[in-house]
Amino acid sequence: MLWIEPHSTVLMGTLITGVRAITSHSSAKRVLEEWTDGGPYATFIDVADISIEIVIERDATADAFGLLDGVSPGDQGVLRFIAAPSGASAHAEAVSAIVVVTAVKHILHGGSGPVQTIVCRAVSQDGVVRPIGPADGGSA
Repeated sequence: MLWIEPHSTVLMGTLITGVRAITSHSSAKRVLEEWTDGGPYATFIDVADISIEIVIERDATADAFGLLDGVSPGDQGVLRFIAAPSGASAHAEAVSAIVVVTAVKHILHGGSGPVQTIVCRAVSQDGVVRPIGPADGGSA
């Protein structure tokens, strides 16, 4: 999923500004495959474990007071933001997830200025419910 320029992004209780995009990536961590003697291709595939990575990209210069300097791998908290399909869309929805920070990077891009990338993994409350989705209260 890709959210471009989400509004009101709050990470671990801190409002963060200059957010360019938030993306979520799902990947299989354990894949079960079975074959028969009938041919070389798998006849059954199941994904037993799924990990969801959330990446926040923001202007590194947006945080002049260093409010996010203390964010580091291992920190856990809530990510919440308001997103719309496009900047012209009238419909926006609140999205939230419990996350654990796995990396904080700073990259210098040529024409767009420095970028801070905060990489997180989403945590499910019970192992069944998808860990990122509409926040309580629905649409914004």
